Amino acid sequence: MRLPDSLRTVGIAIVGLAVANTALAQVPRAQSAIARAAEPTSEGRLAPYLRARLASSRRDELVPVYFCLRERLAEAHWFPRVQRLPLHQRRHLVVAELRAHAARTQASLLAVLRDDPTAVEALSIQSNWLGNFVQCRATPAAILRAAALPSIDRVALDVAPALAEVADRADRVESPAAVLAADACLPPPSLPIPGDAAVFTRAFSVWNAGIRGQGIVIANVDGGLTQHNDLDLRRWINLGEIPGNGLDDDQNGFIDDVHGFAFDLGTAQLDDGGGHGTMTAGLLVGDGSCSGIAYGQAPQAQVMTCRVLSETSHWNAVQYAIAMGADVQTSSFSYKASFVPPPDYRMHRDVATASLAAGLIRCNSPGNDAVFANDPTSAARVPLNIAAPACVPSPYRDPSQGPGGLSGVIAVGALRVLQDQLDPASPFGPFAWSLSDVQQNLPGYPTAAWDVAHHDDYAFAQGLAQGLLKPDVLGPTQTTTLTSGPCRVATFAGTSNATPCTAGTIALWKCANPSLTPEDAAMLVHQTASDRGSIPGKENGYGAGLVDAERGFLRALCVHRVDFMSAWNVEHSIASGPVHLAIDGAVNSLAIVAVGYQRTPTPVGPLVLGIGPVVDIVFGGVTDSAGDLTASIPIGPWLQGQTLATQAVLWDQVLTGRLLDSNVIEISFR
Repeated sequence: MRLPDSLRTVGIAIVGLAVANTALAQVPRAQSAIARAAEPTSEGRLAPYLRARLASSRRDELVPVYFCLRERLAEAHWFPRVQRLPLHQRRHLVVAELRAHAARTQASLLAVLRDDPTAVEALSIQSNWLGNFVQCRATPAAILRAAALPSIDRVALDVAPALAEVADRADRVESPAAVLAADACLPPPSLPIPGDAAVFTRAFSVWNAGIRGQGIVIANVDGGLTQHNDLDLRRWINLGEIPGNGLDDDQNGFIDDVHGFAFDLGTAQLDDGGGHGTMTAGLLVGDGSCSGIAYGQAPQAQVMTCRVLSETSHWNAVQYAIAMGADVQTSSFSYKASFVPPPDYRMHRDVATASLAAGLIRCNSPGNDAVFANDPTSAARVPLNIAAPACVPSPYRDPSQGPGGLSGVIAVGALRVLQDQLDPASPFGPFAWSLSDVQQNLPGYPTAAWDVAHHDDYAFAQGLAQGLLKPDVLGPTQTTTLTSGPCRVATFAGTSNATPCTAGTIALWKCANPSLTPEDAAMLVHQTASDRGSIPGKENGYGAGLVDAERGFLRALCVHRVDFMSAWNVEHSIASGPVHLAIDGAVNSLAIVAVGYQRTPTPVGPLVLGIGPVVDIVFGGVTDSAGDLTASIPIGPWLQGQTLATQAVLWDQVLTGRLLDSNVIEISFR
């Protein structure tokens, strides 16, 4: 179910503080799971690189920093509570509670920072509620004064790496022969010719069903966007903003953000000179206006442009995408272990968990550092070869993955499809979510910048443990995309190429089923990818395989959830009452949920039933106008200790005319 355009544009961004406080107050304190860091000394609150910078700074020098607040809304605050809500309600609730929490916890810090305008650059003070931090430029004395507040957990140096380091582009080859002689802009073709990327992902097959991304907004957190005829009709428009009047018309904190915002510059100047951001946008939404060839995976979606460079600008852009109603967010910028200072892994994971709670589907490139994977002298060797934020857990745990927490980013590696080979630059997992492992690669990495209580869940232990399998999926690389216009194209490569191909594919699935959650999208990625590795199932380097738009589309029309989750396995307590079963997919279609006693794939005509040969029908009916069909099934003590497998079957009479099978979920009763 989708919000009206007017609400999607400004409604989420302007959540009243009174509503926010009310929403937060409704959560019992015992359940709110507010994480409080152990209070360190004032000296211990300063990150090592910041201490060194302050020691060499002039008294009047304005140093860029960000202050992280001690109280944070941890994973247990959100899950499984928010998963029980319709997606639009889920986002409204999360944004309201995050805003209220930030307003309360940041108040004393903001008061101190604004107290002396000669010591702090007042125009540069920015509050981020998604990660609960405040960034600014301040003198050493002002930084130390603010760091002494009991509300502060830690303070870090805010550094912007070079563009060439953060962008995950392996190469770019202009193709002047492909430029139209007239440089004319034609109407987007109703039946576009697919570009090579859309052929490799099989997106063109989804287009043939009338699904081309219409109504979907993709936030591209990248290097900006230049003019190109294939993108002119694909730019997202903020209907609450009046172009060029120098005012913040919708009062969302950003002036003239008609098509997005440049968070690295603090302006609405989005141009990237025909570089990286234009190329990734082309793979997302290039619609074929120039030549009739659509290079985008979702050529009727809209792209919200978020220009970034530093980690803080990246986090601010993700917050903006949530507030302004984006459905999918992608970035081909990443932050490597070799950076100085190294990535703030804790903040990347906190932001990813909060964005997951808010229901934003996210993809990110994992870097192009495969050359360092086995280099014992490199900080970016395994288990830190996967760059942030792609290194955080995905919203779905693959059966090949051992236990650990979930988070909000799908990491996309790169496959050279024509050679059927992993791109030589595409990095390798596992990633180690373990402070001891991180400090093994990065001696001196501050303990204060790690949440041991929540983030020590995927240890590597120098190869003795599994770690976190990465990447999650592969996208095609060395494909054609748009470059400096108005009608030019180029060959692109690296994980920068693969990531928007995957995000655009997910946008097609979201178009077919607007109520897909991040958990659903990650499940579809993992379960419908075409295996390309050396062993069956998900593995490091190859992930779950090459993204497959057609297989994912068919599965998106028949998603099955148990207790509101599309997980591989769901534990259900007998004491908690009935088990909740759901189908979410094609509208106004006959559907059933069946139960079996073992997870055994069995071909039955056009279907693959994965619940064994013994099957009982649990319930059936017709999906509603949103594609939903749900039931609560009573259970009894005889199920204690038992495991059942459930699956949905649906007859789609709207888009495909096919019988469709869903994902299989095991229910373990305890």
